[in-house]
Amino acid sequence: MKTNSLKCNNMPIIIGTITEKPKDSAISAKKQGADMIEIRYDMLHGEKNNFRKSGLRKNSLGKNSLGKNGLRKNCLGKNGFEKSGEYSCFEITSITDIVKEAGLPIIGTIRSNKEGGKFSGNQKTLFNLIKFIIPHVDFVDIEIRMKNKYIRELNKCAKQNGVGIILSSHPKTPEKNRVLKKHINKAMKYEPYFIKIAPKFNSCSSGFAYFKSIGNIRKIMDDKKQLYCLVPVGKNAASLRKEMKKFNTSHMYGAITKKAAPGQLSVEELKIK
Repeated sequence: MKTNSLKCNNMPIIIGTITEKPKDSAISAKKQGADMIEIRYDMLHGEKNNFRKSGLRKNSLGKNSLGKNGLRKNCLGKNGFEKSGEYSCFEITSITDIVKEAGLPIIGTIRSNKEGGKFSGNQKTLFNLIKFIIPHVDFVDIEIRMKNKYIRELNKCAKQNGVGIILSSHPKTPEKNRVLKKHINKAMKYEPYFIKIAPKFNSCSSGFAYFKSIGNIRKIMDDKKQLYCLVPVGKNAASLRKEMKKFNTSHMYGAITKKAAPGQLSVEELKIK
């Protein structure tokens, strides 16, 4: 299902995030009414039992499968992904094939620890992993703060494979307007499927005030018909997530079984109008 033209009609598109048990989660996502599925590869590396049942090697994704640098020492060969180590091409493609059975568009994501994820490797390693994932998914998440040369190459690879890109930002504190505007202008040059803005907040009131304060930046995206996804993060952000519909968010991320971020609602909760 290669497409970058999935559009939202009045209501936001609901994305179910898989953080564990790919097969069971994919089935559950469809039952709960998700429109798309996000595979968080960085959060799946600790899974063992589910993969064993799905035909993967017994200890292929054990606790130590991601070393200090995010991948085993010899995981990435001269051509980017020759010596695959335990977090291998086989594991990634197998996870993806399992999820594809649900028949929903797939977003492939490896979130770095600097952006709130579990991947602790360097940008070059992350770049090589994302490049490998691209042909196997429908959309791919790329962090806005990656080096420009990596984003350009990943965007080129995505276009060659008919894959849509999502450019995302997950600051630990809300960015000032000028900084956010700089990131948005950078992102729009690549004509992404949507831009994801996911800052962390200490309270619902501060989050609501922030998204209201960036109205001028939202207008820039609206005028360019650029889809964007607003995602408040934080333990007190749950009640704020539904309010994002008021700010014209095009997509909403929901948990299927296990939350991917503090304050995340379930797909079922998001589907309630």
